[in-house]
Amino acid sequence: MSTGGGSRNGAKMDLPRASFDRLNQLDTDELKAIFHDPNRLDDSWIAEHPIYRNLKQSRDELIAGNRSLAEFTLSRENSLNEAREKFIRSQNLLLQMKKEAEEQKRIYESRHCGRALEQVLPMLETNSEISQDTTDHLGQQLVSGAIGIDAFMVEFLSKSSESHLRRVKVEKLRHYMATGSFDGSTF
Repeated sequence: MSTGGGSRNGAKMDLPRASFDRLNQLDTDELKAIFHDPNRLDDSWIAEHPIYRNLKQSRDELIAGNRSLAEFTLSRENSLNEAREKFIRSQNLLLQMKKEAEEQKRIYESRHCGRALEQVLPMLETNSEISQDTTDHLGQQLVSGAIGIDAFMVEFLSKSSESHLRRVKVEKLRHYMATGSFDGSTF
């Protein structure tokens, strides 16, 4: 059996070499005694091995780090529990407030929705008629020469756009009231 070897076996050969360093230092009588009674190889032989020492040191460092993290977690436990309880209380309060708001909305809608649409329509119709009258009046002022063409154009463009929007809103509201499909987002 060769003790040398290529690079592949070199690392493997270091382990037996390191393992048997202590055995190489023993005399023949001590080796015979170990051969006849393997119990003589006690834990001290293993504990002195460099690989075992490195593994034990790594294990001890991991345990210390784990203990430190556990202590940190336990030190934060009270504040985390308080924050969790505060969050749960806030969540419950918000849920209760949401239910109350939904109930208030339901009550309001049941009392005012139909009546509000009926009240809004005449106001929109009146405002639409006023806007149309204003644009008509501007045209009469231009024809009579009371205002110049530049002033007419500026005023007429804004007033006619406003009149058109109001007329469209009145038509949409009439349609919604007729079909019963009003969601309130248009106005």
